[in-house]
Amino acid sequence: MTTFPKFALAFFAFLFASTWSEAAETKLRPSGTVDIVQRQAGYYLTIGTGKGVLHIGGHDYPFKINGLGFGGTGFASIKATGTVYNLKSRRQFAGRYTATRTGFVIGKTSRGKMWLKNSNGVYLELSVERNGLMLTFGVDDLTITMK
Repeated sequence: MTTFPKFALAFFAFLFASTWSEAAETKLRPSGTVDIVQRQAGYYLTIGTGKGVLHIGGHDYPFKINGLGFGGTGFASIKATGTVYNLKSRRQFAGRYTATRTGFVIGKTSRGKMWLKNSNGVYLELSVERNGLMLTFGVDDLTITMK
């Protein structure tokens, strides 16, 4: 392995661990759930676009999600479900999120986890299923807009 890939792997491991540990140290209060479908493609740089639904207080709120990231190779369709934490009102949900991700997909066999955080202190913990061919370990900058 060359020096750059070793450095990149260590850098992404640090980012994932720091986001996870920050979430672990923050008092997370479950507020609702989300379902997301997205398509992602990448060769070091990754782009993704998709849609989702925020489920809070017995109501469903659709949204769009777009992102750009670093650290991934391949193409995959993504289905993610997870928990929303620290959301006091749905207005806090939309905005710019920083995400760390790990995972892989070969055909229909996939594993992955994502942590997202926005400037309002809202966290998303997502379990991710991918379909395609992709290795992913990196960071993303995502924007969520309510429909």
